[in-house]
Amino acid sequence: MRIRPYMDILAVATLLVTIPARSAGQAPARGELRLSSCAAEIAAPAECGTFTVWENRVARTGRTIDLNVVVLRASGMDALPDPVVFLTGGPGQDATSLARGLANDSMRRTRDILLVDQRGTGRSNGLPCAPEPGAPASAFMATMDTVLIHRCVRALSARADLRYYLTPYAMDDLDDLRAALGYDRVNLIGVSYGTRAALVYIRRHGEHVRSAMLQGSTAMSHPMPAGFARAAEDALHGVIEDCAADAACAKAFPKLPADYRKAVQTIEAGPREYAIRDPRSGSTATVQFTASDFAEALRAMLYVPATARPVPALLSHAASTGDYQQFAEFQLRRNIGLASGLAQGMYFAVTCTEDVDRTDAARAYAAGQGTFLADHRARAHIEGCRGWPRGELPAGFGNEVESAVPVLFITGQYDPATPPIDARTAASHLTNARVLIVPHGGHSAGGLTGGACLTRLQLAFLDSAAPARLDMGCLAGMRRPPFVTSPDRTGR
Repeated sequence: MRIRPYMDILAVATLLVTIPARSAGQAPARGELRLSSCAAEIAAPAECGTFTVWENRVARTGRTIDLNVVVLRASGMDALPDPVVFLTGGPGQDATSLARGLANDSMRRTRDILLVDQRGTGRSNGLPCAPEPGAPASAFMATMDTVLIHRCVRALSARADLRYYLTPYAMDDLDDLRAALGYDRVNLIGVSYGTRAALVYIRRHGEHVRSAMLQGSTAMSHPMPAGFARAAEDALHGVIEDCAADAACAKAFPKLPADYRKAVQTIEAGPREYAIRDPRSGSTATVQFTASDFAEALRAMLYVPATARPVPALLSHAASTGDYQQFAEFQLRRNIGLASGLAQGMYFAVTCTEDVDRTDAARAYAAGQGTFLADHRARAHIEGCRGWPRGELPAGFGNEVESAVPVLFITGQYDPATPPIDARTAASHLTNARVLIVPHGGHSAGGLTGGACLTRLQLAFLDSAAPARLDMGCLAGMRRPPFVTSPDRTGR
């Protein structure tokens, strides 16, 4: 069993198209579960269908949402009663698109796998906010286009009350579904934002959690995007240090720290224009590449050890030539993928209330001084939230969760989004938790040698639900893949 990296998950094709929420008077009874065999689409035995919930769970009137559900039934003869539930990242990523990738996973031999598109994602009244699929390539360069984001508020509000797409409502949906399916306890696997969802579920329904495995964990008391700039800077310096410790990389880039500083200063002086390949059509498109685009591209490369391999070469090349084209190509490919795989409307519906309203904007901008991300991400995020309807959070939402549920945190040593301090903070109030730090890992471990170690540890924890008993010795054998030492070999 392997918890898949974020970009791997986005590559999995979605099973079905978005279905809107039902208007009052059109919905089946709240709580109605409708499942039927979908083995032909996935792998037997599997069931797909919907589970109806109130959009406004407090009033219990008005619009309902048909949550999209896939149940991969255990394939072995001696199935255990507690399923595995996947909680995905973003926020904004659906879960049911993982179904084909998990159909033959080893953990399915003994446990059902439950996948549900959280309200606001996928087929559960998904809230997309992205350029039209046929828009010019330039429309996809900005990771957060505030003009588009503000336009989405008006469009999405016509079919969703954006105040009710918060994590606590979604986790109460999940618990209702758990009960409807007849499960007493579940095993949670959360990735990125899915770790927050898991922590909220533990807080609200911990008596129904057997275990939780959280990769790239957030901390409830660390709202986004305040820590992003420092986390990304620390991750980059981890790459620079690893390059210096690698003979071939150190020889190829003996002045990498200076190259990095020059590359940032040069792009900050003004944007570049490039003719690059549009991955949708193969045609050439002209785009402007700004300092913000560069910062987002570099940060995204650091998410996965495999995509961090060319970072020293690209920084050195940019410093010596002023050429950022390969960063621009990476940014375009990534953002086109995000547009189809992430419901950015749900991202803002969640984070404007749960994060930005708990963030001091001036302090967040100041925290980015001296880093390559500067205030680019924080400013776009905070300004994008202007005009978004705010929901109401439960008292103490930002406090760390207190529980005795067995929890295994898996965090990368050089995670540019959720660094180890987040996992340690989240674990600080859990009495049966353990933090596993992956050497050289990013937001995922994709590309590291020795990855079988993580698979063994994950399966052992799922089997035992005893984090203290895990033998972590194999982690010492995990290594970063070799760095690329020429900008012409980066695989563009």
